[in-house]
Amino acid sequence: MSRYEKPVWRMIYEVIDELPDIFTPADVIRRVKDKYPEVKENTLRAHVIALTLNHPSSKHYPLKYKFFYYLGNSRYRLLKPEDRILPPSIDKHLESPKKLGRFSSQLDKAEKLLNQGFYLECISEYGRILEELFKQLYQEYLPRLPYLDKEKAIIYEKEKGKPIDKFTIGEWLGLFQHAHLFNFIYQDKKGKGGGFIFFNPHIINLIKTLRNMAVHSESDNENYINRETALFIKSTIQCILQELGI
Repeated sequence: MSRYEKPVWRMIYEVIDELPDIFTPADVIRRVKDKYPEVKENTLRAHVIALTLNHPSSKHYPLKYKFFYYLGNSRYRLLKPEDRILPPSIDKHLESPKKLGRFSSQLDKAEKLLNQGFYLECISEYGRILEELFKQLYQEYLPRLPYLDKEKAIIYEKEKGKPIDKFTIGEWLGLFQHAHLFNFIYQDKKGKGGGFIFFNPHIINLIKTLRNMAVHSESDNENYINRETALFIKSTIQCILQELGI
């Protein structure tokens, strides 16, 4: 019986589409341990070899599943979907985990923190998901904005004096309001109407407040850093992603 909650090969499979085109075992290890910190590094390193179709040492491992290809010098790439050897329960012609859910890895991590009772860390992780969502939407929609709104967005970004990767929820909220991005995205996805129910400034501001309470934990905030708050943020984030068709 496996000493972990699921087979290690399956943990690795869950992160394969987060990997760069050419990667090393360290890339795999870092991503798996983000979700499953209890897994030993040597175990993961051995599984990378075992899961590699053409690695000269893979023959020493009994694992029959294969989805990596060895390029030499500790460099790997993914096998093409049709060349992967997977169990019948996984259809190799289906889209891989990342394409089925753009935030699946981060959502899984937040869910695990919630189930383990780490509510502060869980709330913080959902906040990072929201920040990443804002960044991806911004990169997608900035080129399509009307000229004046695009100028407002670029000026706002420059005034902050830092890369968008460092933007907080509050800064993203300000940018999207300033450049009318909430309305623009709604019109693009839904057509005419009053706006999103979940992806709107009032809901985002509430999540921002709760996330700040978790990050800047003080005794006055303890009543809000609990399972109920984490479940509320989880449900709200899921509703936002569904509303946006993600």
